[in-house]
Amino acid sequence: MVKRIRLQSFLSGTFYDVKLNENNMISISNDSKSVDLSVTLKDTTAKVENFTYISDEFSLHTLEAIFSLFFESVEEILLEQSPVKNREDFQQFLKGNLFSINRSSFSELGNIWAKQSNPKDEAVSIQTGEVTHPRRPAYSPGELLYKKYFPVIDKTISYRVADVENDLDNFHSWHNKEFIYKFWELNKSKEELREYLATGLKDPHSIPTIMEFDNKPVGYFEFYWAKEDRLGPFYDFSDYDRGFHFLIGELECLGQRNVDSILKATSHYAFLNDQRTDLLAGEPRSDNKKIIRYVDHFPCWRNEKEFDFPHKRAALLLCDRETYFREGYPWT
Repeated sequence: MVKRIRLQSFLSGTFYDVKLNENNMISISNDSKSVDLSVTLKDTTAKVENFTYISDEFSLHTLEAIFSLFFESVEEILLEQSPVKNREDFQQFLKGNLFSINRSSFSELGNIWAKQSNPKDEAVSIQTGEVTHPRRPAYSPGELLYKKYFPVIDKTISYRVADVENDLDNFHSWHNKEFIYKFWELNKSKEELREYLATGLKDPHSIPTIMEFDNKPVGYFEFYWAKEDRLGPFYDFSDYDRGFHFLIGELECLGQRNVDSILKATSHYAFLNDQRTDLLAGEPRSDNKKIIRYVDHFPCWRNEKEFDFPHKRAALLLCDRETYFREGYPWT
């Protein structure tokens, strides 16, 4: 049985068309190059035969293609040579002429799926109110932050910084749907929501983003730094722990499988964006059972407690980095 998937590079935007043929023969191509390789499966290992080096990017998406095609079974990839030539972080996986990388280690590597903060840029501490915290990186409207293919739903999930002019129509439409404003309470005019987005883009502790399925806008996420947020007093967060608010604005993008992949993408982005982020927090209304129930499917998430904001009673949901990658996310 032939299986096809399509990957898109976070760095270059290049599309990679992947076809799995009978006998585990895989064809991978972009606009200018094409390679064929065979994979031998044994237990949870995929050994790659007749590997051809094209470029580092091509090789990285070859590895991604194998983990995506066999996401239910393959936890390690073996090659008889290093698939990349210009990344020092891959040297740790090369033993003599044998290259071996497991799924968890591959998932944690930077600059494949996400924009990463430069630790040197945040060396300065600043004060927000009574809280001392690192200076936060700045982002530009429309800037791409994350892009990765999710095999369970056969879709590529991406996050980019919101752009008021380009995203206001969707933002207004979503907030005026009953299943959204029941919890967000932002069923307001376009001008009011324009101001909301513009204010958010000026706030250094928060990143307003648009989530996309296969490059189509379907939701809104606010990623924030937890220490200086209003959530900060309710838990002992470290300097680089994050939190987020979100809405999924299109009904066809809801459902357990979609939301499961979305939450995995959300966590993956946060943990890749800054390697010092150990915890990711959510604080939905305590009566938002449709969201809270997803914690039961995620060993890396836990319902820590309920607490009272001035405007709502909330549930504090926490996801930790170590468990996230150990459990095989974001592939499964």
